Amino acid sequence: AEPGPEPEPITKPMPIPDTPIIGNLRASTGRIEIRRDNETETVTGRKDLYAGDVIFTRKGSLAEITLLDNTRILMGPESEFSVSVFSFEEPGSEGKNAPGSLLALFRNGVIRTIPGLIGKFNENQFRIDSTLTATIEISSTDFTVRSCNQVELCGDLYGVAVAVKDGNINFKNDAAELELKQDEFAQVQSTTEAPVRASLPAGFFDLHRDITAIQVPDSWWQKAIDYLKYLF
Repeated sequence: AEPGPEPEPITKPMPIPDTPIIGNLRASTGRIEIRRDNETETVTGRKDLYAGDVIFTRKGSLAEITLLDNTRILMGPESEFSVSVFSFEEPGSEGKNAPGSLLALFRNGVIRTIPGLIGKFNENQFRIDSTLTATIEISSTDFTVRSCNQVELCGDLYGVAVAVKDGNINFKNDAAELELKQDEFAQVQSTTEAPVRASLPAGFFDLHRDITAIQVPDSWWQKAIDYLKYLF
């Protein structure tokens, strides 16, 4: 007798944490996944988010995260992002403050971040850590960051690279710290090398753009380092 059709796998429902919702995830195009407590679910439409959720965008996919303070994180293809800590209180009747903190972890890919109320107050903590090399401390800023850790695929953008569209950020690792303002760009390739400035590459802000098509001009500082290495 011919074998019958294989039964469809039974998928366990995503567990709902006993913690507050911090925002929502909206799948724009392609395949988006969320991992929570070792369970993974494909997202279609909108999905509530909790601290600790890990979001993955697959090839050709785009997603948008909106947090309760109206912070928006736009994720490009093949990216991984999670919010580890989020606390927020609505501003008072006079709107003088909105106490809160946001700590996130960005592992790979490209994201654009547009901070909400938490990022508008200097006393609040708003930080994105990259597992590769660097930390970004944020005020009210629109910026894009790319993280690529495969030398053969990343080309000139190996490491962590960031550019500011509006506002300013602090971009740092164990070696040094840079303040970046509008239309400024910098990158870093390891924890032992200081971040370096360079001219803003064309297309850097485009989440769809292939990373290998972006050419990064060397900064004057990097050119000096390369020349010294050549001499000695």
